[in-house]
Amino acid sequence: MTPIKQISRKQKVIGLKGIITLITIVNMIIPLSTDLYLPAMPSMTHTFNTSATLINMTLTLFFLFLGLGTLFCGPLSDKYGRKPVLLAGNLLYILSSFACAGSGNIYLLIIFRIFQAIGAGACIAVTMAIVKDCFYGKLRDKILALIQTVSVLAPIVAPVLGAFVLKYTTWNMLFIILAIFAIIFFILSVLYTETLTENNRTKENILNSVGRLIVVCKNIKFTYLLIIFSLLAAPFMGYLTIASYIYIDMFGLSKQGFSYYFAINALFSVLGPIIYVNLLNKISSKNFAIVSFITVLFFALLLFFTGYRSAFIFFLLFIPIAIGFSSTRPLCASVLFKQQKQDSGSVSSLISSGNTLFGCFGMFLVSIPVLSLTQRLAAVSAISSLLSIILFLLLLKKYQNIPGIK
Repeated sequence: MTPIKQISRKQKVIGLKGIITLITIVNMIIPLSTDLYLPAMPSMTHTFNTSATLINMTLTLFFLFLGLGTLFCGPLSDKYGRKPVLLAGNLLYILSSFACAGSGNIYLLIIFRIFQAIGAGACIAVTMAIVKDCFYGKLRDKILALIQTVSVLAPIVAPVLGAFVLKYTTWNMLFIILAIFAIIFFILSVLYTETLTENNRTKENILNSVGRLIVVCKNIKFTYLLIIFSLLAAPFMGYLTIASYIYIDMFGLSKQGFSYYFAINALFSVLGPIIYVNLLNKISSKNFAIVSFITVLFFALLLFFTGYRSAFIFFLLFIPIAIGFSSTRPLCASVLFKQQKQDSGSVSSLISSGNTLFGCFGMFLVSIPVLSLTQRLAAVSAISSLLSIILFLLLLKKYQNIPGIK
Protein backbone atom coordinates (compact mmCIF):
# COMPACT_ATOMS: atom_id res chain seq x y z
CA MET A 1 0.00 0.00 0.00
CA THR A 2 1.39 3.39 -0.93
CA PRO A 3 2.02 6.11 1.65
CA ILE A 4 -0.70 8.27 0.06
CA LYS A 5 -3.36 5.60 0.56
CA GLN A 6 -2.26 5.11 4.12
CA ILE A 7 -2.76 8.80 4.81
CA SER A 8 -6.18 8.84 3.19
CA ARG A 9 -7.30 6.00 5.43
CA LYS A 10 -5.96 7.64 8.60
CA GLN A 11 -7.71 10.93 7.86
CA LYS A 12 -11.25 9.55 7.81
CA VAL A 13 -12.90 12.97 7.80
CA ILE A 14 -10.66 15.30 5.79
CA GLY A 15 -8.66 12.76 3.72
CA LEU A 16 -5.43 13.40 1.83
CA LYS A 17 -6.54 16.70 0.29
CA GLY A 18 -7.68 17.87 3.70
CA ILE A 19 -4.36 17.18 5.40
CA ILE A 20 -2.48 18.99 2.63
CA THR A 21 -4.93 21.91 2.90
CA LEU A 22 -4.46 21.99 6.67
CA ILE A 23 -0.68 22.15 6.39
CA THR A 24 -0.83 24.73 3.61
CA ILE A 25 -3.19 27.03 5.52
CA VAL A 26 -0.89 27.02 8.53
CA ASN A 27 2.05 27.98 6.34
CA MET A 28 -0.03 30.89 5.05
CA ILE A 29 -0.66 32.21 8.56
CA ILE A 30 2.84 33.69 8.92
CA PRO A 31 2.91 35.80 5.73
CA LEU A 32 -0.69 36.86 6.35
CA SER A 33 0.20 37.89 9.91
CA THR A 34 2.94 40.18 8.62
CA ASP A 35 2.22 41.17 5.02
CA LEU A 36 -1.44 42.08 5.51
CA TYR A 37 -0.64 45.19 7.52
CA LEU A 38 2.64 46.18 5.86
CA PRO A 39 0.90 48.95 3.83
CA ALA A 40 -0.35 50.47 7.10
CA MET A 41 3.01 50.59 8.88
CA PRO A 42 4.24 54.02 7.72
CA SER A 43 0.89 55.66 8.61
CA MET A 44 0.64 53.77 11.94
CA THR A 45 3.49 55.91 13.24
CA HIS A 46 1.09 58.87 13.05
CA THR A 47 -1.92 56.90 14.32
CA PHE A 48 -0.12 55.87 17.51
CA ASN A 49 1.99 59.04 17.64
CA THR A 50 5.14 56.93 17.92
CA SER A 51 8.36 56.14 16.07
CA ALA A 52 8.98 53.78 13.16
CA THR A 53 11.25 51.80 15.50
CA LEU A 54 8.36 50.91 17.82
CA ILE A 55 6.09 50.09 14.87
CA ASN A 56 8.80 47.77 13.54
CA MET A 57 8.83 46.04 16.93
CA THR A 58 5.40 44.63 16.09
CA LEU A 59 7.17 42.74 13.31
CA THR A 60 10.52 41.99 14.94
CA LEU A 61 9.12 40.70 18.24
CA PHE A 62 6.44 38.77 16.36
CA PHE A 63 9.12 36.81 14.54
CA LEU A 64 11.30 36.45 17.63
CA PHE A 65 8.51 34.86 19.69
CA LEU A 66 7.32 32.93 16.66
CA GLY A 67 10.74 31.29 16.65
CA LEU A 68 10.64 30.62 20.40
CA GLY A 69 7.09 29.27 20.23
CA THR A 70 8.06 26.98 17.38
CA LEU A 71 11.15 25.83 19.23
CA PHE A 72 9.35 24.57 22.33
CA CYS A 73 6.03 23.41 20.89
CA GLY A 74 7.53 20.81 18.55
CA PRO A 75 8.90 18.66 21.41
CA LEU A 76 5.59 19.06 23.25
CA SER A 77 3.80 17.60 20.23
CA ASP A 78 6.20 14.62 20.35
CA LYS A 79 4.99 13.94 23.90
CA TYR A 80 1.29 14.85 23.84
CA GLY A 81 0.47 14.40 20.15
CA ARG A 82 0.05 16.85 17.29
CA LYS A 83 -3.63 17.70 17.69
CA PRO A 84 -3.71 19.10 21.28
CA VAL A 85 -0.78 21.44 20.58
CA LEU A 86 -2.27 22.44 17.22
CA LEU A 87 -5.65 23.32 18.73
CA ALA A 88 -4.12 25.20 21.68
CA GLY A 89 -1.87 27.25 19.41
CA ASN A 90 -4.69 28.03 17.02
CA LEU A 91 -7.00 29.16 19.84
CA LEU A 92 -4.30 31.43 21.27
CA TYR A 93 -3.79 32.94 17.81
CA ILE A 94 -7.51 33.66 17.40
CA LEU A 95 -7.90 35.35 20.79
CA SER A 96 -4.73 37.42 20.44
CA SER A 97 -5.74 38.54 16.92
CA PHE A 98 -8.97 40.00 18.30
CA ALA A 99 -6.96 41.59 21.12
CA CYS A 100 -4.58 43.18 18.57
CA ALA A 101 -7.58 44.70 16.78
CA GLY A 102 -8.70 46.33 20.02
CA SER A 103 -5.30 47.66 21.07
CA GLY A 104 -5.46 51.30 22.17
CA ASN A 105 -1.73 51.99 22.08
CA ILE A 106 1.44 50.64 20.49
CA TYR A 107 2.60 48.85 23.64
CA LEU A 108 -0.58 46.78 23.92
CA LEU A 109 -0.32 45.96 20.22
CA ILE A 110 3.25 44.72 20.71
CA ILE A 111 2.22 42.55 23.69
CA PHE A 112 -0.72 40.96 21.88
CA ARG A 113 1.44 40.42 18.79
CA ILE A 114 3.80 38.38 20.99
CA PHE A 115 0.93 36.09 22.07
CA GLN A 116 -0.22 35.88 18.46
CA ALA A 117 3.28 34.78 17.47
CA ILE A 118 3.47 32.06 20.12
CA GLY A 119 0.16 30.63 18.90
CA ALA A 120 1.34 30.71 15.29
CA GLY A 121 4.64 29.09 16.29
CA ALA A 122 2.83 26.14 17.86
CA CYS A 123 0.83 25.60 14.66
CA ILE A 124 3.89 25.80 12.42
CA ALA A 125 5.92 23.35 14.52
CA VAL A 126 3.11 20.80 14.55
CA THR A 127 2.31 20.91 10.83
CA MET A 128 5.96 20.46 9.86
CA ALA A 129 5.99 17.36 12.07
CA ILE A 130 2.77 16.15 10.42
CA VAL A 131 4.57 16.26 7.06
CA LYS A 132 7.16 13.81 8.36
CA ASP A 133 4.47 11.68 10.00
CA CYS A 134 2.62 11.32 6.72
CA PHE A 135 4.95 11.45 3.74
CA TYR A 136 8.14 9.66 2.74
CA GLY A 137 11.09 9.95 0.35
CA LYS A 138 10.66 12.01 -2.80
CA LEU A 139 6.94 12.27 -2.15
CA ARG A 140 7.79 14.31 0.96
CA ASP A 141 10.04 16.57 -1.14
CA LYS A 142 7.21 17.21 -3.59
CA ILE A 143 4.68 17.84 -0.81
CA LEU A 144 7.05 20.32 0.86
CA ALA A 145 7.54 22.12 -2.46
CA LEU A 146 3.79 22.09 -3.16
CA ILE A 147 3.01 23.56 0.25
CA GLN A 148 5.69 26.21 -0.19
CA THR A 149 4.35 27.11 -3.66
CA VAL A 150 0.72 27.44 -2.56
CA SER A 151 1.74 29.28 0.62
CA VAL A 152 3.28 32.03 -1.48
CA LEU A 153 -0.27 33.01 -2.46
CA ALA A 154 -0.56 34.64 0.97
CA PRO A 155 2.16 37.29 0.46
CA ILE A 156 0.77 37.90 -3.04
CA VAL A 157 -2.76 38.57 -1.84
CA ALA A 158 -2.07 39.97 1.65
CA PRO A 159 -0.59 43.43 0.87
CA VAL A 160 -3.09 44.08 -1.92
CA LEU A 161 -5.96 43.08 0.37
CA GLY A 162 -4.45 45.17 3.17
CA ALA A 163 -4.20 48.26 0.97
CA PHE A 164 -7.77 47.75 -0.26
CA VAL A 165 -9.16 47.39 3.28
CA LEU A 166 -7.27 50.50 4.40
CA LYS A 167 -9.10 52.55 1.75
CA TYR A 168 -12.40 51.95 3.55
CA THR A 169 -11.52 51.25 7.16
CA THR A 170 -8.66 51.28 9.70
CA TRP A 171 -5.76 48.97 10.50
CA ASN A 172 -7.86 47.28 13.23
CA MET A 173 -9.94 45.46 10.62
CA LEU A 174 -6.80 43.76 9.30
CA PHE A 175 -6.41 41.81 12.57
CA ILE A 176 -10.11 40.90 12.59
CA ILE A 177 -9.56 39.38 9.13
CA LEU A 178 -6.66 37.34 10.56
CA ALA A 179 -8.89 36.08 13.39
CA ILE A 180 -11.61 34.99 10.93
CA PHE A 181 -9.02 33.20 8.79
CA ALA A 182 -7.74 31.37 11.90
CA ILE A 183 -11.26 30.31 12.89
CA ILE A 184 -11.61 28.53 9.54
CA PHE A 185 -8.31 26.79 10.21
CA PHE A 186 -9.51 25.86 13.73
CA ILE A 187 -12.53 24.04 12.30
CA LEU A 188 -10.26 22.05 9.97
CA SER A 189 -7.95 21.26 12.90
CA VAL A 190 -10.85 19.83 14.91
CA LEU A 191 -11.61 17.45 12.02
CA TYR A 192 -7.94 16.37 11.74
CA THR A 193 -7.17 12.85 13.00
CA GLU A 194 -4.05 12.50 15.16
CA THR A 195 -1.08 11.20 13.11
CA LEU A 196 1.30 10.43 15.99
CA THR A 197 0.34 7.15 17.64
CA GLU A 198 0.75 6.52 21.37
CA ASN A 199 3.56 4.05 20.70
CA ASN A 200 5.59 6.67 18.83
CA ARG A 201 5.29 9.40 21.46
CA THR A 202 8.16 10.23 23.77
CA LYS A 203 7.67 8.92 27.30
CA GLU A 204 9.95 11.48 28.93
CA ASN A 205 8.77 14.35 31.15
CA ILE A 206 8.24 17.82 29.70
CA LEU A 207 11.73 19.11 30.54
CA ASN A 208 13.35 16.08 28.96
CA SER A 209 11.08 16.40 25.94
CA VAL A 210 12.23 19.97 25.40
CA GLY A 211 15.76 18.74 26.07
CA ARG A 212 15.48 16.65 22.90
CA LEU A 213 16.22 19.89 21.09
CA ILE A 214 19.74 19.71 22.51
CA VAL A 215 20.03 16.07 21.48
CA VAL A 216 19.13 16.95 17.89
CA CYS A 217 21.54 19.92 17.87
CA LYS A 218 24.37 17.61 18.92
CA ASN A 219 24.08 16.14 15.45
CA ILE A 220 26.80 18.32 13.91
CA LYS A 221 25.67 17.81 10.33
CA PHE A 222 22.13 18.85 11.23
CA THR A 223 23.25 21.98 13.07
CA TYR A 224 25.64 23.08 10.33
CA LEU A 225 23.01 22.62 7.64
CA LEU A 226 20.40 24.41 9.74
CA ILE A 227 22.66 27.45 10.07
CA ILE A 228 23.67 27.38 6.39
CA PHE A 229 20.10 27.37 5.06
CA SER A 230 18.68 29.66 7.76
CA LEU A 231 21.14 32.44 6.90
CA LEU A 232 19.14 33.27 3.76
CA ALA A 233 16.12 34.09 5.91
CA ALA A 234 17.93 37.24 7.11
CA PRO A 235 17.60 39.23 3.85
CA PHE A 236 14.09 37.92 3.19
CA MET A 237 12.74 39.00 6.57
CA GLY A 238 14.82 42.17 6.43
CA TYR A 239 12.90 42.94 3.25
CA LEU A 240 9.60 42.51 5.10
CA THR A 241 10.74 45.05 7.67
CA ILE A 242 11.72 47.90 5.38
CA ALA A 243 9.97 47.23 2.06
CA SER A 244 7.08 49.59 2.81
CA TYR A 245 9.50 52.34 3.84
CA ILE A 246 11.57 51.82 0.68
CA TYR A 247 8.62 51.96 -1.69
CA ILE A 248 6.47 54.53 0.12
CA ASP A 249 8.94 56.85 1.89
CA MET A 250 12.08 56.47 -0.27
CA PHE A 251 10.51 56.15 -3.73
CA GLY A 252 7.24 58.01 -3.02
CA LEU A 253 4.77 55.28 -4.03
CA SER A 254 1.23 55.08 -2.67
CA LYS A 255 0.08 52.25 -0.40
CA GLN A 256 -1.59 50.63 -3.38
CA GLY A 257 1.53 51.04 -5.50
CA PHE A 258 3.64 49.42 -2.79
CA SER A 259 1.17 46.53 -2.44
CA TYR A 260 1.39 45.77 -6.18
CA TYR A 261 5.19 45.71 -6.20
CA PHE A 262 5.23 43.56 -3.06
CA ALA A 263 2.62 41.14 -4.43
CA ILE A 264 4.38 40.71 -7.78
CA ASN A 265 7.67 40.05 -5.96
CA ALA A 266 5.89 37.36 -3.93
CA LEU A 267 4.44 35.91 -7.13
CA PHE A 268 7.95 35.48 -8.53
CA SER A 269 8.92 33.72 -5.30
CA VAL A 270 6.59 30.90 -6.34
CA LEU A 271 9.19 30.03 -8.98
CA GLY A 272 11.65 28.89 -6.30
CA PRO A 273 9.85 25.69 -5.20
CA ILE A 274 8.75 25.04 -8.80
CA ILE A 275 12.36 25.21 -9.97
CA TYR A 276 13.38 22.90 -7.13
CA VAL A 277 10.76 20.25 -8.03
CA ASN A 278 11.59 20.36 -11.75
CA LEU A 279 15.32 20.00 -11.11
CA LEU A 280 14.92 17.39 -8.37
CA ASN A 281 16.05 14.54 -10.63
CA LYS A 282 18.27 16.58 -12.94
CA ILE A 283 20.76 18.31 -10.65
CA SER A 284 22.39 17.26 -7.41
CA SER A 285 21.17 18.86 -4.21
CA LYS A 286 24.74 20.04 -3.57
CA ASN A 287 24.96 21.94 -6.85
CA PHE A 288 21.41 23.27 -6.47
CA ALA A 289 22.27 24.77 -3.07
CA ILE A 290 25.53 26.30 -4.31
CA VAL A 291 23.86 27.87 -7.37
CA SER A 292 21.11 29.33 -5.14
CA PHE A 293 23.65 30.86 -2.72
CA ILE A 294 25.74 32.35 -5.55
CA THR A 295 22.64 33.79 -7.23
CA VAL A 296 21.68 35.62 -4.04
CA LEU A 297 25.24 36.94 -3.61
CA PHE A 298 25.51 38.19 -7.20
CA PHE A 299 22.23 40.12 -7.19
CA ALA A 300 22.86 41.43 -3.68
CA LEU A 301 26.01 43.13 -4.96
CA LEU A 302 24.09 44.63 -7.90
CA LEU A 303 21.40 45.78 -5.48
CA PHE A 304 23.97 47.51 -3.28
CA PHE A 305 25.38 49.64 -6.09
CA THR A 306 22.26 50.34 -8.22
CA GLY A 307 19.14 49.51 -6.18
CA TYR A 308 18.67 53.08 -4.95
CA ARG A 309 18.07 54.48 -8.44
CA SER A 310 14.35 53.66 -8.75
CA ALA A 311 11.58 51.48 -7.36
CA PHE A 312 11.57 49.39 -10.54
CA ILE A 313 15.31 48.69 -10.43
CA PHE A 314 15.08 47.75 -6.76
CA PHE A 315 12.13 45.47 -7.56
CA LEU A 316 13.96 43.71 -10.42
CA LEU A 317 17.14 43.12 -8.44
CA PHE A 318 15.44 41.73 -5.35
CA ILE A 319 13.38 39.16 -7.30
CA PRO A 320 16.34 36.72 -7.79
CA ILE A 321 17.20 37.08 -4.09
CA ALA A 322 13.65 36.13 -3.13
CA ILE A 323 13.68 33.19 -5.56
CA GLY A 324 17.03 32.03 -4.17
CA PHE A 325 15.57 31.93 -0.66
CA SER A 326 12.26 30.27 -1.61
CA SER A 327 13.99 27.60 -3.72
CA THR A 328 16.12 26.44 -0.79
CA ARG A 329 13.25 26.15 1.72
CA PRO A 330 11.89 22.76 0.57
CA LEU A 331 15.47 21.54 0.08
CA CYS A 332 16.33 22.68 3.61
CA ALA A 333 13.42 20.80 5.19
CA SER A 334 14.04 17.67 3.14
CA VAL A 335 17.76 17.50 3.90
CA LEU A 336 17.38 18.28 7.62
CA PHE A 337 14.69 15.61 8.10
CA LYS A 338 17.14 13.09 6.64
CA GLN A 339 19.80 13.94 9.25
CA GLN A 340 17.62 12.77 12.17
CA LYS A 341 15.47 9.64 12.08
CA GLN A 342 13.61 10.38 15.32
CA ASP A 343 12.38 13.50 17.17
CA SER A 344 10.27 14.80 14.29
CA GLY A 345 8.71 17.50 16.47
CA SER A 346 12.10 18.76 17.63
CA VAL A 347 13.47 18.71 14.09
CA SER A 348 10.43 20.63 12.82
CA SER A 349 10.80 23.16 15.63
CA LEU A 350 14.45 23.76 14.91
CA ILE A 351 13.88 24.15 11.16
CA SER A 352 11.16 26.77 11.66
CA SER A 353 12.79 28.57 14.57
CA GLY A 354 16.17 28.59 12.84
CA ASN A 355 14.74 30.45 9.85
CA THR A 356 12.79 32.76 12.13
CA LEU A 357 15.60 33.65 14.54
CA PHE A 358 18.14 34.29 11.77
CA GLY A 359 15.44 36.31 10.03
CA CYS A 360 14.97 38.39 13.19
CA PHE A 361 18.67 39.16 13.15
CA GLY A 362 18.29 40.35 9.57
CA MET A 363 15.36 42.56 10.61
CA PHE A 364 17.53 44.09 13.31
CA LEU A 365 20.45 44.71 10.94
CA VAL A 366 18.38 46.49 8.26
CA SER A 367 16.96 48.78 10.98
CA ILE A 368 20.41 50.15 11.88
CA PRO A 369 20.51 53.71 10.46
CA VAL A 370 23.63 53.38 8.30
CA LEU A 371 23.74 53.54 4.50
CA SER A 372 20.53 53.90 2.49
CA LEU A 373 17.56 51.58 3.01
CA THR A 374 18.29 49.61 -0.17
CA GLN A 375 21.99 49.32 0.65
CA ARG A 376 21.25 47.98 4.12
CA LEU A 377 19.13 45.22 2.63
CA ALA A 378 21.74 44.50 -0.03
CA ALA A 379 24.53 44.29 2.55
CA VAL A 380 22.58 41.81 4.70
CA SER A 381 21.80 39.74 1.58
CA ALA A 382 25.44 39.67 0.46
CA ILE A 383 26.86 38.79 3.87
CA SER A 384 24.28 36.06 4.49
CA SER A 385 24.78 34.36 1.13
CA LEU A 386 28.57 34.60 1.36
CA LEU A 387 28.53 32.95 4.80
CA SER A 388 26.22 30.23 3.46
CA ILE A 389 28.64 29.46 0.62
CA ILE A 390 31.70 29.37 2.87
CA LEU A 391 30.08 27.20 5.56
CA PHE A 392 28.57 24.83 2.98
CA LEU A 393 31.91 24.27 1.25
CA LEU A 394 33.62 23.69 4.61
CA LEU A 395 30.94 21.14 5.55
CA LEU A 396 31.37 19.30 2.25
CA LYS A 397 35.12 19.21 2.78
CA LYS A 398 34.78 17.82 6.31
CA TYR A 399 32.17 15.13 5.61
CA GLN A 400 32.16 12.81 2.63
CA ASN A 401 28.70 11.42 3.35
CA ILE A 402 25.82 13.76 4.22
CA PRO A 403 22.30 12.27 3.92
CA GLY A 404 20.30 14.18 1.30
CA ILE A 405 23.36 15.97 -0.12
CA LYS A 406 24.76 14.37 -3.27
